[in-house]
Amino acid sequence: MTRAPLPRYGSDPLEEGLSLTPLPDPPPEEGLVVERSPEGHLRVRRLGPGAPGALLVDHRSPESARRFSEGKKGLLGRATGIARGSRPVLWDATGGLGRDALQLARLGATVTLWERDPVVRALCREGLERVGEGEDELAQAARERVTVREGSAVEGMAEHLRSGASPPEVILLDPMFPERGSALPKLEAQMLAALCGEGGCPEEERALFEAAVALRPHRVVVKRPRHAPEIAGQPADQRFEGRSVRFDLYLPRTPSGA
Repeated sequence: MTRAPLPRYGSDPLEEGLSLTPLPDPPPEEGLVVERSPEGHLRVRRLGPGAPGALLVDHRSPESARRFSEGKKGLLGRATGIARGSRPVLWDATGGLGRDALQLARLGATVTLWERDPVVRALCREGLERVGEGEDELAQAARERVTVREGSAVEGMAEHLRSGASPPEVILLDPMFPERGSALPKLEAQMLAALCGEGGCPEEERALFEAAVALRPHRVVVKRPRHAPEIAGQPADQRFEGRSVRFDLYLPRTPSGA
């Protein structure tokens, strides 16, 4: 059974006009608290016994450093065409916490990140703003080549198509997958499932994929757990496989594209 998102509580205004329900006393047995860490960083923690640790976005962590050390010849660079020298205009239609978007920006792409959940979007924005305070290459990429958009990417892509504007060159999709098969780190997968629901809804995945293909970018790249089925049952034109994840490449502008 697909799990629904948990209720959220907190006192921090996430965006203009968007406030959370204050945490009642005594607190409920289940739910999520959006709060500030002792260092002042926005984070989310889960209520209840046995709850995992709090989730915050730290692009300077050792785990993030390992990810960003992957160069253009890594899976993401090869799947998006960056390994061939491209510096694409790219949409990350399922932006989440912004790690893939920042990695792609560091590799030279100009990235528009879409995220519809306000708590996830707030975590993402603050993480990018914090890393952008530095003076290194990663900070410059965060400040200059990543834009965060709110709302549904499906609706945004449909509106873009109606406008007749030029499409992005690459669209990246990373639809949430049920936690057991997730390509995300365990804590991140658990907390995103608690925030947004379990994911893995075939109808939502199909709508996302079809909206991306309809724009006819040069590439649609779909990030999946390595052994997950292909999105919307559509065979990929090419696969780039790692130990736990893979990137399925679709080429909508070619006769063999989906």
